This record gives sequence, structure tokens and C-alpha cells, in this order.
Amino acid sequence: MTQRREIITKITKAAKSSGMEFTERREGARHTLYDLDGIMIPIPRHRDIPEKTTRDIYIEAEEKLGKGWWRK
Repeated sequence: MTQRREIITKITKAAKSSGMEFTERREGARHTLYDLDGIMIPIPRHRDIPEKTTRDIYIEAEEKLGKGWWRK
């Protein structure tokens, strides 16, 4: 399990170092929708997020941050 804030912090730092913005757009029913330089990324509003879901979120961000960006 990964904490939600860790995921948000990791994407925010990676986006900032790449010169992009990662901002909260709106609240959905069970997710918060974030905008990563034009890509909408939903992140569940749970304190702990399963590893598979975390990996899926990171893969969605690969389009802008590069392949395997979270492993570096």
C-alpha cells in the first residue's frame, strides 16, 4: 500500500523538474482529478492506495514524464 500523499508528492516533484504543472482540477465522486500538462489523472481519495493502482497512476503519467520515470 502506498499513501495518497506520497503519490501526489512524487508526481509533483517529477513534473516540476521537467518544467510541467501538476494541478488539482476538480473533485469527482471518489477521485480527485489532477491535470499533468494536459493529461487528466484520477487519483482515488483513499489514504492507502494498493500497489497495482499506484503503478497504474504512474503509467498514466508516463506520456508526459517518460517511460519508467518513477523508478529513477
